[in-house]
Amino acid sequence: MAFLAHLRFQLLRELLAMVCLLSLSWVGLQAQVIDESTPQDGLWVGVGPNSADFVGQDFVASVKRVRKIGVYLQGLVGTGEVRLSIMKDNGFNQPDLNFVLHESQIIMPDTAGGWVYDSTFSGAFTVGDKYWIVVDGYNNLIGSGYSAVGTSNTFTSTSDPMRYSVDGGLTWASNIGVTMAIFVEGDNCGGTLNISPQQPQLCPGGTVTFGVPSGQVSYQWLSGQTSSTITVGLLGIYTVRAVDTSNCVSTASVLVVQGTIPFSGLDNYYEICSGQSLQLSLPPFYIGYVWSTGTIGNRDSIVTSGNYWTSITSASNCVLVDSFQLYVRPYANLDIGRDTSLCVGDTVSLSVDSGYVHYLWSTGNVNNSELLYATTNAWVQVIDSLGCVSVSDTVNYAFNPKPAVPIIQVLPAGLHASFANGYTWYYNGQLLAGQTAQDVPDPLPGWYAVTISNAFGCEEYSDSVRVVDAAPGNFVSGGFSPNGDGLNEVFFVEGIDRYPDCHLQVFSRWGEKVHDEQPYINDWRGTNATGGELPVGDYYYILEFGAGRETLRGTVLISR
Repeated sequence: MAFLAHLRFQLLRELLAMVCLLSLSWVGLQAQVIDESTPQDGLWVGVGPNSADFVGQDFVASVKRVRKIGVYLQGLVGTGEVRLSIMKDNGFNQPDLNFVLHESQIIMPDTAGGWVYDSTFSGAFTVGDKYWIVVDGYNNLIGSGYSAVGTSNTFTSTSDPMRYSVDGGLTWASNIGVTMAIFVEGDNCGGTLNISPQQPQLCPGGTVTFGVPSGQVSYQWLSGQTSSTITVGLLGIYTVRAVDTSNCVSTASVLVVQGTIPFSGLDNYYEICSGQSLQLSLPPFYIGYVWSTGTIGNRDSIVTSGNYWTSITSASNCVLVDSFQLYVRPYANLDIGRDTSLCVGDTVSLSVDSGYVHYLWSTGNVNNSELLYATTNAWVQVIDSLGCVSVSDTVNYAFNPKPAVPIIQVLPAGLHASFANGYTWYYNGQLLAGQTAQDVPDPLPGWYAVTISNAFGCEEYSDSVRVVDAAPGNFVSGGFSPNGDGLNEVFFVEGIDRYPDCHLQVFSRWGEKVHDEQPYINDWRGTNATGGELPVGDYYYILEFGAGRETLRGTVLISR
């Protein structure tokens, strides 16, 4: 702001200097109203604290425009101050103190006499009317000095003498035979030349047009143009000289200043939550607003992601187009599963992403995961870094009862489980393929368990039961005599035919394998691998039944 004030001051100063230059160079028709001759040497001492407070001289106006007035003054006894005024006649050949057309303050130092001029008069005269130049020396505001006015020996405008007042202008007396030395000049050229607009404002990168009324004989701008209206693109002072049909010359100047550039105050990027709206407000003191949404005015509400712009026009017709982007953050994708059925005692683990700043489950938990035991429904609410709130769908759970723990009965015909809707059998800890019925007929020796399910699909697991083979293993030869008498000729294992994968290995007392047979079919007669008879004695055997059965280990005696 300080820089702009300084710039305007500089431009105004240049403007005044150019106006002064023009007033010296372009002189129009003049009509001299009064031009007193050089004042007499004797000065009438009538203004000051010891004499009259008002001194006046009348004149009859012969022109309607005054450019310059003056009076001959001399400073006496120090510096003094006087007021120079132009007044109308009150109709009784006296100044009318209530009808002052112009006045100015004049400081007079202690000097010899000299003319003091005032070129700031802006009033208009009526030709033929009487006016007064009045010098007021009563109020010496800057010191105790006082001033004297000069007298004239010739006066062509009127034969009236100079008048003075010692009572503040209530009564006036004449100084017979003495006239005051005054100066008034002007012309009859009409009116002032005005440039419109009075203060053109130039937008950056643009142009501005201004000018004076048409109808003059000629126009001459200092910048070179000769039309009544010009268009410029630079800041500065522009002066025009116009000549009318009466050959009166008028001048006018204008200062082209920088126009007000609108300010939006908008950011380049905005982000809001889904379901919200972006409320934007521009400064309210501009004259025009247009949004890319079609809104007219300084406010707009936007709910959709995209690129937008707004155009603002200031009072100086400067336009700003400002663009911005809006991103509407969608609701968080919170998938915590679907409605489902669970069994009493089951748990369900729910979780969502860990990138949010706040979590709230329907259970009151504030972590990003939850473990449900018996809750029949659940939902979660999250808040992200922007403060956007998202809530998941509600998931419902049905917790159904489990069946009673099944019991397995070992019957002569096989295994029998408690009644249920479904069965899954296990043998020695492994799934028993193909067994999905309530009964397992003719089971092999080993450990059995069953999982049953009810109508809700809930399961229960039984205890394990052991099935012992009643045939194999109850009788195994402790010895045999392969001597050809038909009695006890082979190594005999009762029920071996039920184990088609059984494997028999026989070792001597020194660890040498003497027999290896798979499957074993109760046919070993105490021979070695080449068919020769083994010596009488004890031998160690290993009998594997296969299919998860126990392995049988022991000794057998061969006798002849």
